[in-house]
Amino acid sequence: MTLPSIAYALFLLSVVGIFWALESLQARLWLLVIASLIFYASLQVQFLLLIVALMLATFFIGNALAAPLDWRIPNQRWQLAERGWNQRRTQLLWLGIGINVVLLLGFKYLEGILQLIGLGGWLTTEAGGTLTRIIMPLGLSFFVFECIAYLVDVYRGSPA
Repeated sequence: MTLPSIAYALFLLSVVGIFWALESLQARLWLLVIASLIFYASLQVQFLLLIVALMLATFFIGNALAAPLDWRIPNQRWQLAERGWNQRRTQLLWLGIGINVVLLLGFKYLEGILQLIGLGGWLTTEAGGTLTRIIMPLGLSFFVFECIAYLVDVYRGSPA
């Protein structure tokens, strides 16, 4: 299903109709997530699991970043707990950014890195000896940068 097609127009109209028919904000958000995954799967189904895994990892790290401290502890212990929590939040942020960037760099530059260190033969086919291209998932760069922006927004306390 491509953008300038009848199938996409019908899909979009049905999603918009269902969206406005739903009362709950949570149901609307789930509809958008599922519709986005269906649209992505119609273009590159082989990378759907990768996109879902990246989305879930970013979501759970974002939830961990947004989790508040226990407000019931005394003031002196609060200062120590807050210092430790800020370090943990920073580590979680860097973990989330690292996962996203490593995935992006892996798909973008794995072929060149393997050739550079002399393992380019690992990517060749036995029959023709030609280099097999590593296909990058559609829109991965955009999706990775959106995930990173989400994590930074949650870290700053201002998720969109």
